[in-house]
Amino acid sequence: MKSEWWLRRDDVIDIAEAIGIGVVPEVARCTLEEAERLCRAGFDSSWGPFPAEGVVCTPVVSLFARDRKRVITKLKTKDYAEPLAEVVNIKTVAATMPITRQLLADALAA
Repeated sequence: MKSEWWLRRDDVIDIAEAIGIGVVPEVARCTLEEAERLCRAGFDSSWGPFPAEGVVCTPVVSLFARDRKRVITKLKTKDYAEPLAEVVNIKTVAATMPITRQLLADALAA
């Protein structure tokens, strides 16, 4: 049987910093329902001044299916029936749900 293992996020960040590359940003630590609200409302991308495509949600504790594949959820803003009224500023998001310290610091510095 093929062996698979995954690095913890902290280890990925350490390795990326050591070799000088970026990592996918952590937008929030929240419930699935809060992530759905975020995608339904729309939000700015971390990569530039345009709407984000969506989010990839992973559980706090890694979960695996019976076939040993990781359990993750991808939420895309285009998959929600409600139209995006406007792209919300990350400062608005910060006021309504817990987010990472770095993202909050970046939002407040903007």
